[in-house]
Amino acid sequence: MNDSPDDDLIRLYEIFSKELTDYLALAEKTGGRSVEFQAAYLYSRVEGLLADSIKMLVCMRVMKDHMLPGDKVIEEPDDFDGRYLKIRFRLPRKMPRKIENE
Repeated sequence: MNDSPDDDLIRLYEIFSKELTDYLALAEKTGGRSVEFQAAYLYSRVEGLLADSIKMLVCMRVMKDHMLPGDKVIEEPDDFDGRYLKIRFRLPRKMPRKIENE
């Protein structure tokens, strides 16, 4: 039985997500306050240098899905060339605990 294209995209999303999470964890260990990350770099770490438009959209979605409060989009391409998406991720990556009303 062959995997559907959706299964392939889900698997690719997971691979991009792990690569980004691992990179951010490594950057966090350096003690920096933030790191800027470009979609082209994430894509090349997983898929190589030649960008496929559908796979690049998945890469961009992963980057945006990993944004937390305080992160900032530095560059967002207006011509659908996702290689140039750049996001500044604040470090450390821990989510602040919500204060519950008692």
